[in-house]
Amino acid sequence: MKIFCVYKAEVFIQIMKILNISKEEKAKIITILTGYPVAFALSSDIPIINGNIITTAILWIENNPQEPANTVIGEIEITRRGIRDDFSHVAFPEKLAVLPVIRNVLEQGAYLGEKQDFRRMKIQNYYFAAPVAIDGNKKIVFVRVRKKGIGKRRFYIHDIYTLNEIKKSGANKTTGTAQNVQNKGKAPDLYKSILYEVLYVK
Repeated sequence: MKIFCVYKAEVFIQIMKILNISKEEKAKIITILTGYPVAFALSSDIPIINGNIITTAILWIENNPQEPANTVIGEIEITRRGIRDDFSHVAFPEKLAVLPVIRNVLEQGAYLGEKQDFRRMKIQNYYFAAPVAIDGNKKIVFVRVRKKGIGKRRFYIHDIYTLNEIKKSGANKTTGTAQNVQNKGKAPDLYKSILYEVLYVK
């Protein structure tokens, strides 16, 4: 258990270091995240095949190849492998619904920063987020992009939260403590922490 606490504490500290942004940059990010959705998505646009969300996502990208997203940090590829890895982490219907608008999130959303992977020295992580209306409900879509060595930047994973979920994630935490990070436990919680730091910590 002690090893688990130390490991998760290291993750939390490393993630928080990406938020080395100016007040002006932070204000711009807040304006984007709390503003009008950059895209609209409907669950009915991608019907789930035989109850299997991962298979449905892979078939969708195979039938709908995506052009690279042109972002503030350059081109980002959205590939079959990236979609497979993404949905292998966690899969739920809302994630499937926003697949057609991932490029919108990357191109029109907020760029939160970058950080070298805390476990693999040759991997660089980049973080984006944007408001998207899913079935009429505004959510924040968080995207993690990866670059291995001198390779290309590629879409890696995305998750979805409401502003209320983000705010609650930081309501009872003491930033940086091992106990807090242990209680959080999962990468999506760390992504929420990034958003919480941007939106609610002055």
